[in-house]
Amino acid sequence: MIRNILMVALGGAVGSMLRYLLACIWPATGCNSIPISTLVANVVGCLSIGFVGTLLQRTLGGNEQLRLLLCVGFCGGLTTLSTLVNESSCMAHNSQLLMAAIYLGISVALGFLALHCGTWLASRF
Repeated sequence: MIRNILMVALGGAVGSMLRYLLACIWPATGCNSIPISTLVANVVGCLSIGFVGTLLQRTLGGNEQLRLLLCVGFCGGLTTLSTLVNESSCMAHNSQLLMAAIYLGISVALGFLALHCGTWLASRF
């Protein structure tokens, strides 16, 4: 159990640091524009979990330690539903309802597409 917690913590730390670096590259500009860093983090996380999850299952028989490190920890630390909802709420509170809806729609659609692209890519290995 302790080893599992450490694997999740290590992966989560790396994923969270990457998300922070993305926010440094594309800082939020307030509630009047699409937050690129959150969108990129969530799409990359979906692509990664599709790819890594499928690859682990196919090549390593679903290695639990790697799954905890990469899928639960890293992808969980990189992606962020709470920030997505908070940013969308900020847009809505600033009378940017259409932008909030577009942001939510794009985020979910691209995340879904990225997950399936990752799965498809991993199935080619």
